[in-house]
Amino acid sequence: MKLGIKAVNVFASIAVLGIGLVSTPAHAVPALQLDIAGGFYDSTTQTVLTSDSAFTVYALLDTTGRPGMLSSPTDTYYLSVAIAPLTSVGGNLGSFSVNGTTVNATSDMTYGVPPLEGLTAAFDPGDLASHGSYPTYFTEFAFTFNPLNTSGVYDSQLNPGGIQAGSGLLYAAFQVDRSLLSSPYQLHFDLYNQKLREGDIDVRYFAPFSHDAGTTARGVPEPSSLLLLGAGLAGAGMWRRMSSTV
Repeated sequence: MKLGIKAVNVFASIAVLGIGLVSTPAHAVPALQLDIAGGFYDSTTQTVLTSDSAFTVYALLDTTGRPGMLSSPTDTYYLSVAIAPLTSVGGNLGSFSVNGTTVNATSDMTYGVPPLEGLTAAFDPGDLASHGSYPTYFTEFAFTFNPLNTSGVYDSQLNPGGIQAGSGLLYAAFQVDRSLLSSPYQLHFDLYNQKLREGDIDVRYFAPFSHDAGTTARGVPEPSSLLLLGAGLAGAGMWRRMSSTV
């Protein structure tokens, strides 16, 4: 990303970058998506969430019937881990770890918008769209997909919670521990790969923002649990009312 470039034609750039990532009728899932083991889907933020302190994030790559769309499963991909809500002032916000690597928030992070170019992250039209998650402090983890790590094909928006038996998807697992991250800060995750264009590092393909991931306040139950709890409390109240009339 080039410093000083104005964010013109942002929507056009987003449209170009998004081509091929949203499912066509022949493909039920995006080419790239994120999921969390034991996570749940929040329809308001359109994000797979977890309230756990330690959890596994899955980066997923669809390998079925997409010749040439992604250069290769062995390309380098990036998991962005960002501080939420948007934070522009650096400070000691505690720490978190990804696959055993400790990240101090915010001293080990960069302020701006992915992808990183050296030590800078100033926004330009080829970068990841803000989608309410950037600019903020973030860090990147580069990885490649192991062709032996396979999952059955599924959509994390419809069936969140972790990989499934079978094949059709490749996955990369990231063990995350945010128990030392200061409250009320959360983590937000995005998935993408990169391309070099006119000396500028830009996002090439990315997981749709309806298939990103993040954390919520620790101990907050998922919506289905709240519904069950509400039903249980309502039932208990009805039983008490009936008992009082006997």
